[in-house]
Amino acid sequence: MRCANEVRNPNTQAQLKKRLWRAVEFDDYKGVVDALIAGASIDARDINGYTPLLWAVNRGHAKVAILLLVCGASTNVQPKHAKTERSITYYAREKNNTEILNALANLGMEISAT
Repeated sequence: MRCANEVRNPNTQAQLKKRLWRAVEFDDYKGVVDALIAGASIDARDINGYTPLLWAVNRGHAKVAILLLVCGASTNVQPKHAKTERSITYYAREKNNTEILNALANLGMEISAT
């Protein structure tokens, strides 16, 4: 599987962003893959500053979150309401999502509480 951001069709970046976000919102693994292959930006933020990875982690969409991680999504995020940037591990611990925490550990990220 390729996780490249190559635009293969005339879709605009706004359309690709919408496709990616809809797929993440509905835990649609194949939809996320298709949007990324079509050229959607993996770290496209919504109006609140959330990234697709943060949304997936907060909603417990482990398979989609792991896909985004493997494809290179940024692991440091700062939504508009947050005062500081935090690692995605903070949000995974906050939601007590062991599947995502285990995936982060397997990818070599530090997951201990700070």
